Amino acid sequence: MLHRKEARSLLYFVYTLLEEIYWEVLSDISQCNHCSINALLSYIDREIHLRHGGVKNFSGLIRVVCVMHLMKGDRSVRGVLPEQMWVG
Repeated sequence: MLHRKEARSLLYFVYTLLEEIYWEVLSDISQCNHCSINALLSYIDREIHLRHGGVKNFSGLIRVVCVMHLMKGDRSVRGVLPEQMWVG
């Protein structure tokens, strides 16, 4: 279900709300990189702090990372979202 929000506590003290679809994409990214979701999020957090001094909306950044992964990957967005979302 796309509209249901799911809360997960992250090991490095970041508590965020993300829709279930983003957790699925994060799982895919972490599998591609042979690491846990927590390790992936820690890496993203560390890189954004080193390159840009941090970010105010980490949840928003994670959503962008997930969308970019889908756009660059071999998978299409249609393969991730329910078919009823697509019109025409």
